[in-house]
This record gives sequence, structure tokens and C-alpha cells, in this order.
Amino acid sequence: MLSDQMWKMQCFRLEAYLYDILLEHYRSLFGTESVRFFDFAALKASPTEFAKQVSEFMNIDQFAPQDPTRHVNPTLPSHVVAGLRLLNNFRMSELNRYPCIRVPGVHFLAPVFGMLARKKLADCRPQLSQIQGYFASSNLRLRELTGIDFLGRTERNRR
Repeated sequence: MLSDQMWKMQCFRLEAYLYDILLEHYRSLFGTESVRFFDFAALKASPTEFAKQVSEFMNIDQFAPQDPTRHVNPTLPSHVVAGLRLLNNFRMSELNRYPCIRVPGVHFLAPVFGMLARKKLADCRPQLSQIQGYFASSNLRLRELTGIDFLGRTERNRR
């Protein structure tokens, strides 16, 4: 997985998120002491403590985290992102050297995305359960390697 060019493919592969394999790969390249996982939940719970841990690990002066109430990177609704992914099939890029059709200026589709933004999404709970099952063994191994319980937090979030 790590040696091929899968990261340049136009598809979604769950194997790319087996973090236990990635952690071991990076540790083999850079050494166990040089690679550390940080828990995003800890960042949300205490940004100052999280910044302290990162500073200590990197052996740099401690930095102050940004104001957590300030929204820095607003996101698009998932159905708009899906529409943009569809449009990516029609533009040439490093990941898509041979687009289906070249459309110069796709800005005329903006009203379509406005309509999509108001649409309700389907219930994804069955797929979520299947994906959680796929990652269960990887998350258990990651907990052994890092001490971070991703699986337990996932179960708490489902309630």
C-alpha cells in the first residue's frame, strides 16, 4: 500500500486509513522517538495543554493556541463537496491528466449547487457501522502502539 501510487488515484480506499500500518511505517523510517500520534479530542478538550505536549515533543518553545471560538476554515456541506468531486472529472490536474470532457469555465453550474445545498442527506448509519467494523482491529492495534483509545471514543460518539 505505501509503496504504490495509490495516493494519486481518483478513488477512495479504506486501506489508506489503517493508521497502525502508517505509524509503523513512519517509525521504521524516522525512529520510534521521532513519531508520535496526538489525540484530536485532547486538542478540543484543552488547547493549551495540547500545545504544551506538541511543543515538548518537538523540543521548541511553547506556543499559545489560537482562540478556539474563532472559526478559521469553514467547510462546505458534504453534498456540495460531492458535486465538486464530480466536476473534478472535467478538469485537467495532476490527479486527472485525461479529463472526460474539457469544460472551460464551469461557473455556470453555481445555481445547481445552490439547490443541492438545501437538500437533505440520506441516513448513513448502516455504512458507519460497517466502516467502524472494518477499522476495529486497526484501532485496537493503534491503541496498543499509542495508548489512544480511538475505538472506545467511537463507541461513545455513537450513543
